[in-house]
Amino acid sequence: MYLPAFKGPHKVGITYLRVTVPFKTFGKGRLSDGAPALPMRSADFDVYYPADLTLTKKREYGSPWIQRPIADTLKGYSIFTKIPYWLMLPIAYLWAAFLKIPAYEDAPLLDPSKESEKSQSSGEQAEDILGKRWPLVIFSHGLAGAKTSYSQLCGNLASDGYVVLALQHNDGTGPMVSHPLPPPQGRIIKYYMRTEHVSWAEGEKPREQLPLRIDQLAFRREEIYHAYKEFCGLIQRGDCEHPLEYPKQSNSKGPRIDWSLWKEQVKLDEVIYIGHSFGACTGLSILSNPPPEDHEPIHISKMVLLDPWLDPLPLPGPIPSPDISRPPLCIIASEAFTIWDSHFARLKEMCKDWSSSEDVPPHLMTIVRSKHQEFSDFAVLGLRSRTRATQVLSTVQDTIMKFLSGRLDAELEGKARAMVIEESGQKRYIQGEAGELHVHE
Repeated sequence: MYLPAFKGPHKVGITYLRVTVPFKTFGKGRLSDGAPALPMRSADFDVYYPADLTLTKKREYGSPWIQRPIADTLKGYSIFTKIPYWLMLPIAYLWAAFLKIPAYEDAPLLDPSKESEKSQSSGEQAEDILGKRWPLVIFSHGLAGAKTSYSQLCGNLASDGYVVLALQHNDGTGPMVSHPLPPPQGRIIKYYMRTEHVSWAEGEKPREQLPLRIDQLAFRREEIYHAYKEFCGLIQRGDCEHPLEYPKQSNSKGPRIDWSLWKEQVKLDEVIYIGHSFGACTGLSILSNPPPEDHEPIHISKMVLLDPWLDPLPLPGPIPSPDISRPPLCIIASEAFTIWDSHFARLKEMCKDWSSSEDVPPHLMTIVRSKHQEFSDFAVLGLRSRTRATQVLSTVQDTIMKFLSGRLDAELEGKARAMVIEESGQKRYIQGEAGELHVHE
């Protein structure tokens, strides 16, 4: 059983990498057993990329969508949703356990020079592809998300000619992460961490609002720097040396990718950043803070924020770090977040400030009748909302591709207009047709 097929001209490969990092804790929050709330042991991520199936006879199609072990992932979702674990078991084991991402595990990378004519004919690829290197995207998930939760978006980007690093944040915002320990210790399971699970000793609790989220932002920033640095090193070396590992997943039994084929094939000197919700907040936090020690700044050439959640950012922020420039920005919001008046007012103020420092103002759009979760795979899993959710994802994908290829300005010219909020009983909604892309003034 597969999620919807990717729509771009290229087949998609997928692999999973782990960066082992020196043990470090973030913040002073503690769990009920006294253990640090935010210990960092590794940075984990999936890589989605254009694949060349002509270079291999062994084609393993389909990568598990739900993280293994399934029972632990379900426990994490149960903690997040407060739905009893036993209610989730039948759905997971009768359906989600068999659901797969329509990609080829550990397939060889497609040489962009072989596909330059095909890329030009599709009209969707960025200019970097025409320069015979695949552009690099870093994707950051939101609360209760995972590296596979946005496979439709990440896979479609790969099928259109991008290499995507989809982070698995180990900061307690995902349903579950598993960390192997040296024998005979087994492994550590970290489940979704609710704010009430964390406490501080007297006098140690930060004064800021949402102190756990602030510490998690620092954690996420460092994860992204580690993942980016080691992935670049992997490509430049052409081999898979420590600290990169292949955690056992599905039927993947070890390094089966010839990384030498990746050398000079990926544009590593700049990154396109895409994030959803808390992941979008993470991107803004990266721009607002200097890099961690022993890391160079990440040059973010373009940024796409999907329903950004701004509350964890300090007011009046985000304020870019002096050595980091603001990239061209595209924001796509759900109707649910747009009619959250106080939050949307802050988002518009951020866009206004962004415009004052950039020649090209940011694009701010809302998909009418859309919901916050419809940017992820979760929406296409449902039967009742699957058609609409697929349309939302298609609109998001199309808008992102136009932005990355420099065609969005012409597409949106003259379409900005004032937003009208209508009310029906206790419901509020934006005037317009369902699925319509409302461009804000």
